[in-house]
Amino acid sequence: DSSSARAIDSSSGFAIDSSSIILAGPIESIDRHIGIFVSLGQSVTIPSSGFGAHQVGDFVMVSGTVSQAGWIDANFVIASDQRYVPGATEILVTGIPSSVNYELGIARIGNLTVDYTPSLGGSDFEGIGAAITVIGIQPALGGVMISDRVLDRTDLFLRN
Repeated sequence: DSSSARAIDSSSGFAIDSSSIILAGPIESIDRHIGIFVSLGQSVTIPSSGFGAHQVGDFVMVSGTVSQAGWIDANFVIASDQRYVPGATEILVTGIPSSVNYELGIARIGNLTVDYTPSLGGSDFEGIGAAITVIGIQPALGGVMISDRVLDRTDLFLRN
C-alpha cells in the first residue's frame, strides 16, 4: 500500500504524504502566463512561481483542492522521476463528476472520460458520489482512462 509513501520535491526538499495526492499524471499543456497546466483533463492552477522546471510530458503528483468540476487549485506540484508510459503507468485523479452514464460505466471528470467498468462487481468500486478518485491507466495520452478502482470522495465536501 502506497498510502504511507512520501514524495520529496527535489527543488525544495519538501516532503508530502502520498495520501494527500489528488492527481498523478502527465502534464499535457502549460500556460505559465496565467498559471495553469492541464493533466488528465483537469486544469490545475498554481502560482507562476510554483512551476519551477516542470515541462509538458513530466509525470507529476499534485496536492491541493478540487475547486469545481475539472479544476484543481494546487498547493504543491512535484515532478516524479518516474517516466510516464501511456497504457502502463498508473494514474490517479480526484474530481467532481460532470456527467455519469451508469448503463455504460462511463464518467466525465472535467475533460477526462473514465471507463470504470473494470472496477464494477468488486471491492474496488465504492460508488459514484459528489467527488470520486479514479485510479487506473490511460492507453493513449489525452484519451479515455480505464479505471480499475473508484473511491467515493464525497467526504471532501463534508464539514465537521
